[in-house]
Amino acid sequence: MKDILYEESAIPTNSGREAKIYNILNVAGIVFFAIAIILMIPALPAGWDYLVGDHSQQQQLNSFLSAVLFAMIFVVCGVIFMLIKKRFNVVYDYTFVSGEIRISKVTGNKRKYLYVITPREISRVGKTSDSAYASYQAQRIRELKFTSNKFPQKGKDFYYFYCNDSMGKKILILECREEMIRNLSNYVSRGIME
Repeated sequence: MKDILYEESAIPTNSGREAKIYNILNVAGIVFFAIAIILMIPALPAGWDYLVGDHSQQQQLNSFLSAVLFAMIFVVCGVIFMLIKKRFNVVYDYTFVSGEIRISKVTGNKRKYLYVITPREISRVGKTSDSAYASYQAQRIRELKFTSNKFPQKGKDFYYFYCNDSMGKKILILECREEMIRNLSNYVSRGIME
């Protein structure tokens, strides 16, 4: 059987808006970190003078502690913005290589490999609009969704992959074209494709 390479991405339908939100949150996080550093620069000598020098200077200690407190508040806000930005502008890449589907998540310019679906793990494949999918959902099987869209983009559908691997049963949802499913059908046994 010849090797097949097929790549596809599940891009958010409102990707322009999400990219703007991602950039705004990123800049806000950096600004908050910078403000925290700026607050600490003048306070460090006062804290050092108190620790090394005369301990009777209560005013130095108070100014140092208040600067540390405000800096920590800005650091926490910066961390929150950096964590929230990871929810926006998320693209899922699917790479089909000779029967395996490799799924990765791209946020901004960072790629994280998430999952590999091998043909021997797949028990059933079909569209989420099929009745078999509803019966799997009724069984309360763990579901992993590898798309950020609520509705599929034009030319694509939501497909479910009912898999049984060493970690147990799960349903994986991918937003892809029928071409990827046709390529997969060459590597799985008959009766798996719905």
